[in-house]
Amino acid sequence: MMQTITLDAASMLALWKRAHGYEPARTDCSIKRVDGPDLDSLLSLEMRQWYVKRLMEMPCHSLPLTDIASSVSTVASSMGAASVTLPERCLRVASVKMANWDRPAIIVTDHDCADALAQANPFARAGCARPVALAEPGHLTLIPGNSTLSHLLCVMLPDDETSYILTPAMIAEIGDAPTCLSSILL
Repeated sequence: MMQTITLDAASMLALWKRAHGYEPARTDCSIKRVDGPDLDSLLSLEMRQWYVKRLMEMPCHSLPLTDIASSVSTVASSMGAASVTLPERCLRVASVKMANWDRPAIIVTDHDCADALAQANPFARAGCARPVALAEPGHLTLIPGNSTLSHLLCVMLPDDETSYILTPAMIAEIGDAPTCLSSILL
């Protein structure tokens, strides 16, 4: 898994300000405004939106991943599939493998694609050589589902809104993030 760094809200805000040119503060002059915005609140909202968007859109190999296999349970069905209820903080499934599978599953999020539709046909259904995981918010269906989970790597939201778990790839994108405050501050 990729190296990560965990920042609290204040440390993330300081990094965000430096990356967007708000720090270091100019101390060789003074400016007085009575109608100025609460810069820290605006930047905090903006950086949280950026963070969640990165977790939803960046390639999984560039994100912090958590193996939640030991904290979820699988329920087998009569159709040879297994069902997993994902935790509320789980945004995306990056990789899943059961013990008897030859490789990790192909993760399918579009239930109208050929891989998803083939699971209704007993002759075309996935097997241990090419397993399929049908993912939807809060739920995962594993086909075939006749074993225990080896791993279930997911992109997770941190436990609270004041934590930021970042990878080097995410940190590299901070300075490239557009900021909406330039029009407010001018």
